Amino acid sequence: MEESPKSVLNVEAAMVARAMGGALLIAIIAAIIVTLVSLAMFLREPIYEPTARVWVERDLLVSPPSPGPNKRLTETTPAMVRLVASRSVAEKAKRSSGLEANSAELLENLEIERVQGTTFIDLTYRGTDRKKATQKVNALARVASERLSEAGRKNLMADVWEEAQVPPAVPEPKPLRNGLLTLVGVWAIYAGLTLVMLVVLRR
Repeated sequence: MEESPKSVLNVEAAMVARAMGGALLIAIIAAIIVTLVSLAMFLREPIYEPTARVWVERDLLVSPPSPGPNKRLTETTPAMVRLVASRSVAEKAKRSSGLEANSAELLENLEIERVQGTTFIDLTYRGTDRKKATQKVNALARVASERLSEAGRKNLMADVWEEAQVPPAVPEPKPLRNGLLTLVGVWAIYAGLTLVMLVVLRR
């Protein structure tokens, strides 16, 4: 028994309604995801990473040179990095510069890198306040160079080769513009999915 045109239309209408409902559900889920991502990006504070560079060499004038050719230091060593990253350096930098952070926090946010093949050590500090982060890394670099120069019998001489500069501020996010773009994108997805489903159902 053949179905009447009216029942066929009802079936097609029901299928279209289900398709549109499914597309709407997908669009709502996409809207929630995009909104949460946008909100997280809006609320997240920017991270700044100013870097100071310390230069190290052997001071041959401190004591008579050892037998053989006089050689200056050609590369930094892991021991120097450990000295720079010591708690005593952080404590002295905190006291001398009045930094608003304890030594553990200073060392936790400090990254030290040997510049391979050179006598440079780079100190990078991560922080959400660009001016304070710069102040902290420069204070640490100054104290580290002092400690390296005072390193017992190693005959080292260190100095701050390049102080960190305050990094440019990250532009503030524009929540209204981002919200409008999110809304337009979500409804574009919804319209596209609905159109695709309608085309598939009419085949």
